[in-house]
Amino acid sequence: MRRIRGKFLWALLACTLACASAGCGADDEAKAKAEEEKRLEEKEREAALEAEREAEEARAAAEREPYYLYDNMEEYVASDLVQNLLGSSLAEYNTDEIGFAVRGEGNRLIYEYTYKTLAMTEEMRPLMEQELDKQAEAIQSVADSLQDVVDVEQPTVVVRYLDMNGAQIAAREYTARQDAQ
Repeated sequence: MRRIRGKFLWALLACTLACASAGCGADDEAKAKAEEEKRLEEKEREAALEAEREAEEARAAAEREPYYLYDNMEEYVASDLVQNLLGSSLAEYNTDEIGFAVRGEGNRLIYEYTYKTLAMTEEMRPLMEQELDKQAEAIQSVADSLQDVVDVEQPTVVVRYLDMNGAQIAAREYTARQDAQ
């Protein structure tokens, strides 16, 4: 059971890293895009180092703590285990530009990114779809691992990108595969 929990923690951390490093904006000027890409690359490097440290801590915690099975996603997200894992990530990735939230609803674990200073443009949707493509494997892994810790049928991870007005830019759902157990 500790091995399953360890896999789950790895998957959750991978998803958090993948999702958190997926910021981009729609800017018409090439210089601004280049500066933004450089800033994002630096943030990704920092996030990778932080994720590595957190993964080591999670592995150690997984060996010390008992295995839990939660009755629903709301209980799972509210658990001390998940709140401790997400606490530092939420604080780090909630910035003046991007808001990050995680919540449970029914059988769904929802990751929501809100761009606080950008209204949706035509250029944003394809960029966000590309980010979702890059994250697909990590997020699918999280969805698959939820079967082992949350007692719901067809656990699903939802990733949403919203603009400053709450309009959905892009979203994807990843339902746990039955053969992944």
